[in-house]
Amino acid sequence: MEEKKTWAVGAGSGISWLKALLVSYLISVLLLLLLSFLLWKFSWKESWVQAGIVVIYLASSFSGGRMAGNMAGKQRGFFGAF
Repeated sequence: MEEKKTWAVGAGSGISWLKALLVSYLISVLLLLLLSFLLWKFSWKESWVQAGIVVIYLASSFSGGRMAGNMAGKQRGFFGAF
């Protein structure tokens, strides 16, 4: 009899990591679109925009790491950073 290969959806699986990565990318895209709209609308200084970009990437990395940590069963906020 032939064995069927299935996708593991448990802790540490590749699918859970891809979900966390996708969420991180979506947060980055949405917040960068919001920042570009605010830049266009209010003509902010370049230093404010650079700070906003850093904050957006930190927030999206933190949220993706938090989601990956929750899926892996760990209760650490910086799980995805390592």
